[in-house]
Amino acid sequence: MMEQFSGALHYWTAGGPLLIPIALVCFGIWAYLLSLHRRLREALSAPRSLEDEVEHRIARGETLQEVSQWLSGHDGLLPRTAAYALKQAAGGGNIRDALDECRQRTLPFFDRQMLILTALVAAAPLLGLLGTVFGMIDTFRAVSQYGVDTASLVAGGISQALITTQFGLVTALPGVFGLMRLRRMCRQLELRFMTYESHLSLVFERYGENVKHKT
Repeated sequence: MMEQFSGALHYWTAGGPLLIPIALVCFGIWAYLLSLHRRLREALSAPRSLEDEVEHRIARGETLQEVSQWLSGHDGLLPRTAAYALKQAAGGGNIRDALDECRQRTLPFFDRQMLILTALVAAAPLLGLLGTVFGMIDTFRAVSQYGVDTASLVAGGISQALITTQFGLVTALPGVFGLMRLRRMCRQLELRFMTYESHLSLVFERYGENVKHKT
């Protein structure tokens, strides 16, 4: 056990000081990946049949407050958004404006988080490349010196160059595939918002005259 730990520590120290910021970037990538995936999964957790159920309830004569209260009992961002929009409509507000307000408050947050994650993913291989440059500089410096243990210095420079490059690439790869997944989920959320906005607006226009008098 101690030999394995000693070998891992020697491998780490051979990579040079740039492994510390690479490790911090790796932690940041995984923190943002897991956090964003959890938030987006929760936002998309509502069943797709919920929009039709809203229409059916309003068509059966339920008031906007009753439908809004029913929606509030569901998990997910979209039911809460629809509940807020119907509550605003019951108070005389415009349902499209309420839905657009929720969309404008929600989607930019995910866009900002994705931008930070993209920057972290891009920084990892660049830090590895910077470590490669430092390692090659140390290698050339060792070659130019005489009367010292040149072979050891050259090996140390090459080790630093290769190890930092390896760590940078290994750190960035999960982030690249994670970004693809998160972008697809963000697109799904945007489409669900548009669907909710169009569907609820049409429902309100169809049954609006009836529900206005049932508040």
